[in-house]
Amino acid sequence: MGQKQAVAEQTSELRSQDLPEQELRLGGLSLGVEGKTVIREFGQPSQVSSSFYSQLDYPGFTVLLEEGTVIGMTSTSDQYCTPAGVCPGMDFEQVRERYGVPVVSDREDGSFMEYYTADSSCWLKIAVDGELVESVSVVCQP
Repeated sequence: MGQKQAVAEQTSELRSQDLPEQELRLGGLSLGVEGKTVIREFGQPSQVSSSFYSQLDYPGFTVLLEEGTVIGMTSTSDQYCTPAGVCPGMDFEQVRERYGVPVVSDREDGSFMEYYTADSSCWLKIAVDGELVESVSVVCQP
């Protein structure tokens, strides 16, 4: 049994590095979309802020723009999920069932469960509180 479990864990570890590229979407929104398209599809944001990046805030959903193009997004609402149905508020075990074992990353803003694509500098970053998904983000290396 120990050997089977080790093989299963090894397979899952490979899967965490091989997230399908199409999973890097939340609420149907993809990276690279123009900001004006975001506003057309999601309506006027409740707040717009600019620092290094522009940020469009919607209830439960934040979109980051660089030069007018989507470069990242974060959902804290079950209204904005990945194509596979990973949403804030769900049990993390359901995420493992869909995507396999995550890479656990300790970052300056906390510890996250992460899933990477094979050919992209972008990934899913999932914040978990206990066993519940708190937020799902699509983030990219600058």
